[in-house]
Formats: sequence, C-alpha cells, structure tokens
Amino acid sequence: MMRLGLCVNMAMKVTICLECHSVIKPSDLYHHIIKTHLMPTTIPFCQGLQTKYNLHPDPHTVQLGSVIKAIFGLDLFEGYLTCDTCGYACGTKKAMQQHLKKSGNC
Repeated sequence: MMRLGLCVNMAMKVTICLECHSVIKPSDLYHHIIKTHLMPTTIPFCQGLQTKYNLHPDPHTVQLGSVIKAIFGLDLFEGYLTCDTCGYACGTKKAMQQHLKKSGNC
C-alpha cells in the first residue's frame, strides 16, 4: 500500500490517498490509482483491501455521530462549526442554526 501512496484508517474503515489527501471509495480505488496517479496495480489487490479491512462502501455518506480527531492523511479545515451530537460540520452560523432546527436530536 505504501508504494501506491495509500493507507487504511481501520477505525473509520476508509482508504486514504496520501498524495491527494482524500478518502477514496473502494469501488473507485483501482481507477483512482491507475488513472490519477498512473501507478500499476490490480483489481484483485484493490478488492482484497476492501475485504481485508471491511471498508465502508461509500465513506462520503457516513454520518459519524460525533466529532472525531484528525485522521492521518487528510487535511484539516479551520473555521468550521461542528455539531457535538452528530458531527455535522458547516462554515457558517446560519447553516448550523438550520441544522439544529431541522434535526430533532441535536
């Protein structure tokens, strides 16, 4: 994985591209490696990562449920507001107020 610039965050069950500083969906992993970074790999290798680490099929849709610490390989964004209950993050006070109004649990 290191040769391909990948790491797996086992707590979050996601694959992170260290060059792009982004989470890659398991179904997009093979194409990301060969098309974006022009590195050789195989489909079985990428599928094996998903099986071995039980990767979340679509990590971009996961609602975390809480604020989490920084994840190695991902950039931090300053100036965001975060809901302590569900982990929702936004850039403005108005957006946070809308979130709180729409959510019955937060």
